[in-house]
Amino acid sequence: LYFSLSDLKSVLDDAYGSADSFELMLNKNPFNEQFPVHTNGLVKKLFDDLKVTEQPLSRLSLLLIDQKISSLGKGSKDFVKEHFVHILAAIGNLLQQDYQGKWKMELASDGKTWNPYMEVKQHKIEFFTSLYEDVFVNERIDGLLIELYDTEAAVIQNNLK
Repeated sequence: LYFSLSDLKSVLDDAYGSADSFELMLNKNPFNEQFPVHTNGLVKKLFDDLKVTEQPLSRLSLLLIDQKISSLGKGSKDFVKEHFVHILAAIGNLLQQDYQGKWKMELASDGKTWNPYMEVKQHKIEFFTSLYEDVFVNERIDGLLIELYDTEAAVIQNNLK
């Protein structure tokens, strides 16, 4: 859902990378179908860039990442936009770890954009759209990682028994 037509337009303008493509992940995932192979490195870079020492990846480390991002002040919005795939990887890797998920990739209808999702108990958990909306439309920063992780974890716990 979008709060206004201008929010929707912002998403569409960002996703509309060419006349034949209309995908949210267009130009966001430089690894294409190989994204799952790179998630550990993306998470490590996120930790390094924010100087987060709490490892391995855990719910606590997501909270610390959120705090570090918030502490960036005016630069926090740019940071999350620049680290979109890193944040996606961190949330997904923790879902994978905590719920025995598996990264999967899906080629979009444009034939060139690869969309990552998590498969848990043979169900598709597609959280990149929520993250995209938070980062690029609402420009929401506070509690970004932990809230999205907790939301997806609740969906898994309550609906995928």
